[in-house]
Amino acid sequence: MQAFQELGLHESWAAALAAASITEPTAIQVQAIPVLLQQNSDFIGLAQTGTGKTIAYGLPILQHCNTAEPTTQFLVVAPTRELAVQIGEELKRFGKQQRGLRLLTVYGGAPIAGQLRSLRANAPHILVATPGRLLDLIRRKEVSLDTVNAVVLDEADEMLNMGFKEDVHEILKHTGDHPIWMFSATMPPAIRNITETFMTDPVVVSINATQRTNVNIEHRYAIVTRKNRNEALKRFLDHIPDVYGIVFCRTRVDTQEVADDLNRSGYRVEALHGDLSQAQRERVMNQFRKRALKMIVATDVAARGLDINDLTHVFHLGMAQDHESFAHRSGRTARAGKSGMSVLLLNPREESSMRRLEKTLKISVQPIEIPTLQQVQRGQLDLWVENLKKTKPAKGQMVESAIEQLMELSKEELIGKVLAQQLGGAPRGADDDLNARSERSSSRERGERGVRGEGRKGRDRKPEGKRERTERGDRDWKSDRKADKQERPERKSRSKNNDDGTRYFINAGYADGLDPRTLVDFVAEQAGISRKQIERVSIKDRFAFFDVQGQEGKNIGRHFDGLEVNGRKLRVNRDDE
Repeated sequence: MQAFQELGLHESWAAALAAASITEPTAIQVQAIPVLLQQNSDFIGLAQTGTGKTIAYGLPILQHCNTAEPTTQFLVVAPTRELAVQIGEELKRFGKQQRGLRLLTVYGGAPIAGQLRSLRANAPHILVATPGRLLDLIRRKEVSLDTVNAVVLDEADEMLNMGFKEDVHEILKHTGDHPIWMFSATMPPAIRNITETFMTDPVVVSINATQRTNVNIEHRYAIVTRKNRNEALKRFLDHIPDVYGIVFCRTRVDTQEVADDLNRSGYRVEALHGDLSQAQRERVMNQFRKRALKMIVATDVAARGLDINDLTHVFHLGMAQDHESFAHRSGRTARAGKSGMSVLLLNPREESSMRRLEKTLKISVQPIEIPTLQQVQRGQLDLWVENLKKTKPAKGQMVESAIEQLMELSKEELIGKVLAQQLGGAPRGADDDLNARSERSSSRERGERGVRGEGRKGRDRKPEGKRERTERGDRDWKSDRKADKQERPERKSRSKNNDDGTRYFINAGYADGLDPRTLVDFVAEQAGISRKQIERVSIKDRFAFFDVQGQEGKNIGRHFDGLEVNGRKLRVNRDDE
């Protein structure tokens, strides 16, 4: 493979890359850098996440920048604040040797005042921005794009998936006829629309266009009942030394509940979801990058744009919403040419969905055994012994005093007591083997064993208890109700299959005067549905959840538009939104 100098980069940039232990260009860098150094044409780069796209356009940008000109020369647009920050940090890292280079990153969720002061003080040579904040600054006439040499759209497919199509179109209208460099993992119709509307004869570079997931990712799966899912995750975390990765959940409530459960069990993890403030998100990400956290638990949306090269594992608690989401989840690991593992923890009924995913993405997902308690104990013991051997022994009077006090214990007794103190008592979980029987094997004889271990029933029960979420309240919830003693909605039909129901979140709870019966009455009246359709109510202080059965329950959120609770806008939306 060509060296960076041979691609047309100045020797100083190649040296900066070498100092960062980057000595060989990736496929997208080999094909993109020479084209972008010419800077005279539109460009489309199709490559999977983690293939080095930031360097592919970042180094040409830095080489083209003229720091003697006090104008904004390059604009980079990214879908999320996390990705925008990471791009800015990457460009700053390699741009340190370029005297006078000014780079500014702007994004929503942070105070705009500071960003305005930076813009007014000195126009940045490179501006990295999220779509919403950039448009805000353009409309305030605080940013002029007349002087830009090129506009970069990074993770363009993600940007459009997140609903920024109109924003992107408006931004491109303000950039005139300047070249557009677009990088994307896929080429959906919305991307093609941008190319047809704003680009002229773009140079197209496609790296493994048919390969939708990184070939360096090892895909594995285990079958486990939902009841044992968190315990199975803990077994993997206990059994894998130096694990560093992301746990993906489909909803914000599951994300927070899993993170809380892991923390209660002694793991240093944090949740990352849409209900966090910008300051909270930055705190979590800073801790994660510094490895003060071994794992974060995240929703798909919250994790979009994360660019951390050393993640060893991605865990999926259940199937992703769609195949593209799975590909993006898995792509968080095995970045920058490294390898990684993606582990699906599925309930027995999800195996068929996984098989369809294999065919669509052209990958092979192989079974993996959930570690047994004995394996976990043995692994913890081996790690403890290894660390003990590396520890420099203490000396002096305290050692002599300890020897004197412990003299009555035999060597076996002493080791046994130290082990009990260091490794704790009996490990978590009543069952040694958490591997459940898949639907395929559930009809076989009980004596049969497959790769997933001893047979268990292939039923995955819905959790009856906790569910949580965000804020709300301001109205008299106590509408006229019949005085007859009705059963509380959360006690209804516990054994009923709720797969056809839709889970909703409302940002009002006990603190706003809600109780289960009041919530059911209010939702039924406002949405024009039967009370019997509302099930599995779970109420917290400032928010609540409920299920609505039937097709008419698929989109009831619009019935609550314009309502307020305790001076706040009432929000009712699907839990997976």
